Amino acid sequence: MGCRDTDRGAELFLLGKGIEQVEVLMVSVKEQRRPRHSLEFGQLFKLLVQGGIVPEQAEVTEDDNEVIPCELLPLGEIPGCKLFHFEDSMGVTRQKNHRLGTAPFSCSLISRIRKNNTIIPERIMIKSSAYRNLKNQEVIMPTLIQNTLAIVCGGGPAPGMNSVISSVTIEAKKSGWEVYGIFDGFSHLGTGEKKVIPLTIEMVSRIHADGGSILRTSRFNPTKSEESLRNVVDTLIELGVTHLVSIGGDDTAYAAFRIADYAKNSLGLTISFAHVPKTIDNDLPLPEGIPTFGFETARALGTQIVANLMEDAKTTGRWFIAVAMGRVAGHLALGIGKSAGATMIMIPEEFPSDRKIPLSLVVDIITGSIIKRLAAGRNYGVAVTAEGLIEKIRIEDLEAADCVEYDDHGHIRYAEINFSDVLKKELLANLYSLGIRMTVNNKEVGYEVRCAPPCAYDIEYTRNLGYAAMEFLRNGGSNAMITIQNDRIVPIPFEDIMDPVTKKTQVRMVNTDSIQYRIAREYTIRLEKRDFEPGIELDKLAVAAKMTPEEFRKRFEYVTDY
Repeated sequence: MGCRDTDRGAELFLLGKGIEQVEVLMVSVKEQRRPRHSLEFGQLFKLLVQGGIVPEQAEVTEDDNEVIPCELLPLGEIPGCKLFHFEDSMGVTRQKNHRLGTAPFSCSLISRIRKNNTIIPERIMIKSSAYRNLKNQEVIMPTLIQNTLAIVCGGGPAPGMNSVISSVTIEAKKSGWEVYGIFDGFSHLGTGEKKVIPLTIEMVSRIHADGGSILRTSRFNPTKSEESLRNVVDTLIELGVTHLVSIGGDDTAYAAFRIADYAKNSLGLTISFAHVPKTIDNDLPLPEGIPTFGFETARALGTQIVANLMEDAKTTGRWFIAVAMGRVAGHLALGIGKSAGATMIMIPEEFPSDRKIPLSLVVDIITGSIIKRLAAGRNYGVAVTAEGLIEKIRIEDLEAADCVEYDDHGHIRYAEINFSDVLKKELLANLYSLGIRMTVNNKEVGYEVRCAPPCAYDIEYTRNLGYAAMEFLRNGGSNAMITIQNDRIVPIPFEDIMDPVTKKTQVRMVNTDSIQYRIAREYTIRLEKRDFEPGIELDKLAVAAKMTPEEFRKRFEYVTDY
């Protein structure tokens, strides 16, 4: 038995015997005014009996709601080991010669491991303010040989999540680790609930090709309050979690970092974590050219959708506005638009980063593309834009939508603003003011691609990432985002992807100097500076817009600055 003081009281440890057979059992005991009856408390006694720490004559009632009093035997030859007595009230009373006194407790099982169908306890951890004045006692800290891994999915869905869950679980179980799947992101952990499921190889071996997530996901942000953060850490510790794999985007990565940091710096506990970068937005700070998982599947399916819209536009003589998901960056819109051969593409990175733009600018750029197509004798097309444009537009210009909401991370909830509706309404009004009659339809591209079965690329990619995350943790790593570069596993320390200003994860924007963007821009139809040079082309544009060349130049030349 050993004891050490902490800021919340002392921690008392009882160590099991038979080291060659020892597996981990931790029980958190928190002081309460009224002891709590629970199934877990009854299970604890059964485990102690099975482990040989409690004499076999100790009994537990069938309903596990009451424990018949029993006495724990001394544990091996550990110096200072004392006898304990569990009273009918489920309080704990120490022997009379034990100077620590008496205090009521409630117990909850944190973790257990089966070995040859036998559960063998190694350690019980008891915390109580009753031990605050205990000084200079021998401290015996057990070495925990059992690792317990938790897997949590945060943010929006992305193709390949199940594949990561599968590969992490398989590799962890092969290494002898326990694995828990955490349901619904951090939402239940943040309130102290243990909504988890033990994962086995049999459960996950064939889910790698399935869309969605067997653990579901949530945007709950535990970093919003210290209480939520503390609840997450306490609940993970109560579950016996030693390692965490987070699957998500920038906010999930930041939450995992804060959880590990809080556990270490506030509670003196270690939870090692690895983050697997997931988002169809492709905006995590990976090296250029390396996608986040799920992006390639989303791009492929989005391309199919937009290509179909393009054919519909050509057949029926109309325009479509397709708004692709992308909370801040325009990677998905650019990838879909370029692959589908969209008439025009517009992403937030084209505009100044230091100021907002008017909604009328966005509308005029699309109007200019429509006019240019009309001048070429084509009355149809598809404009692909990124939803991240919303953050570029002045808030007052979006007030007409009357549905601006924010999520737990302080981001505009784009799903609640039908941006394509806003663009369609403003575009039709703009065309009408010019005397141009045009049928315009709108389409949001996002929900259809988030939970789709992953493509072959993403299946292979996510299996590699899951394996890499587990290998990183198994080798003692922590606090990093897992990447694969040049066929090598390259963990990126979290400190390297932290924004020095916001203290949150950096966001990877589209590089408008890249060849990918430059070629996409060359193949789209937009008004360019050369279109305003005097000549026949300018005259054709003016006729299509029902203006004089000078009026057209005055009205639309400014859009060529972007």
